[in-house]
Parts: sequence; structure tokens; C-alpha cells
Amino acid sequence: MKDENLQGMTTKEKQVFAAKCFSKYCEEKGIVHPSIDALIEHLMSIATFENIVDGERKGAQLELAGRGDEIPKSLDSILALEDKSFFIELVDCVVEVGIVDMYGAATAESTFFLKKCIALLEQNKVTLPTI
Repeated sequence: MKDENLQGMTTKEKQVFAAKCFSKYCEEKGIVHPSIDALIEHLMSIATFENIVDGERKGAQLELAGRGDEIPKSLDSILALEDKSFFIELVDCVVEVGIVDMYGAATAESTFFLKKCIALLEQNKVTLPTI
């Protein structure tokens, strides 16, 4: 994916694309869990949030929330041992795309985390979603 495609995106658009990346990873790896569905739904809805404080609060209350929080035990039990650390890193990066600039001006940080998400998918030979 070209940098100019990412640079022209708003933070909300980057968050939606990061959520699509996470969804694609889970789909291709066959990882299915209600907490994943809830996180993806939440991240996709960020594009329409009118109140960012409420949106952030809802995200923090999710069973799978990223931000360095532990993953649910029922999800942990279905992940292959070699996939766990990668999965956690991907979740954290995907969530950071939208959080990092939530309360301030847009910075290069959201692009940094989105590029990291893309690199993680490419490293695992997962097909990138379309923008």
C-alpha cells in the first residue's frame, strides 16, 4: 500500500481501515469469537461518533479492548500459542490508530500505527482489504 493513500486519509478513515485489516486477519486465520465481533463493530462505528468521550468509554468497556488489556480467557483458549503475541500486538495497534489522535490535532502517529497493522498482516501473508 502506498504512503500517499494513507496520508490522504482522515484519522477516522484510518481507524475504519485498521478495523478492516483486523477483520481480514481474523477471517483468514479462522479466529472467531464474540469479543472480536464487538471490537470490530465498535471500531467501524468510530467514523460516526458524535461524542468522542462516550465512544472512548464504550471502547474501554469492551471485553476485547486493546490498550494493553488482557484478552478474554475464552478467546485466549482458542488462539494457537504461536499466534497469541502477534494477535495481541495487532489488536493494540488497531485500537491505537484511532485513540492516538482522539483528543488533539491529527499527527503522524495514527499513520504509524496503521502502517504497523499493514506490516503485521503482510508478515503473516494476510491479504490486505481494499480501502
